This record gives sequence, C-alpha cells and structure tokens, in this order.
Amino acid sequence: MQWLEDHMRKHLVDADRENNVLVLRPQSPQDEHVSLRIVELAERAIQHVRDTERQAADRHARAEALARNAIEELQKAERRVRAAECARLAIEARFEQVHATLRETEIQLERAAADAEAAQTQISAAQEDARNAQKRAAGAENALKRVETMLVALLSDKKLSSPQIAA
Repeated sequence: MQWLEDHMRKHLVDADRENNVLVLRPQSPQDEHVSLRIVELAERAIQHVRDTERQAADRHARAEALARNAIEELQKAERRVRAAECARLAIEARFEQVHATLRETEIQLERAAADAEAAQTQISAAQEDARNAQKRAAGAENALKRVETMLVALLSDKKLSSPQIAA
C-alpha cells in the first residue's frame, strides 16, 4: 500500500514540476478526504488484484492437477486398450487354430463318411455274394442229395440184379 501512496505523491509532485511550480499549499479537508478515498480505493483495488491472482493461482493449480489426473487416466486407458488388443489378437490366433482344426476334422469326417459308404457298399456286395453262395450251396447240396439218392437207388438195383455184388 505504501508504494501506491509514494507513487501518487511522486506523480503529483512531478505534475507540478512540469509547470516549474512547486505547490506547498496546505491541503484542504476536502482534498484530504479525496486523498483518503483514493488511497482506500487503491487499497481495495490492490486487494482485489491479490485475491484475483490467488484465485487464478488456485485455479491454475487445480487445472494442472486435473490435467495430470486426466493424463494418468488416459495412460491407464491406453494400457488397457493395448492389453485388450493383445488379448484380441491372441483370441483371433486361437480362433484361427480352432478353425483350421475344425476344417481338418470336417475333411476327416467326410473321408470317414466316404469310407463308411464304401464299406457299406462292400458289405452289401458281400452279403449279396453270401446269399448267392448260400443259394448255390443249397442247390449243390440238393444236387448232391439227388446224386446220392440216385447212386443208392442204382446200387440197390444192381445189388438185387447182380448176385455177385450181393455176395
């Protein structure tokens, strides 16, 4: 505050020196009242400037703290994004492995189905061959029985007709 008073006095003295006149008149009560009012207003202005500067410094400190916190949160978020990206890439790689395994399994399943179908065809053909063989065997057995019956009948007839064979 003192500096403002000194400045104002110096300013008043300098203003009077410009006219090369130094006024040494006593101040009137009204001039004194105006001077006190000016000093009071100057003090209030100085206090307001100090309050404003303190508030600005507080706001600046809060803004810096908020900015630091925001940067830290952003860095944490970036780390989480990188971790999620790594996890996504690992999952995609695993998915590709599973997909390749699934394709191979499908190919093997198709081959197995084709092999099973071929085996079923062979089984059907073998069953048909077996039925045909059974039919032929049954026909051969019937023919053999007829031949046997005929041979027995022939031998019986010859036995009866030939006394030497009977003896």
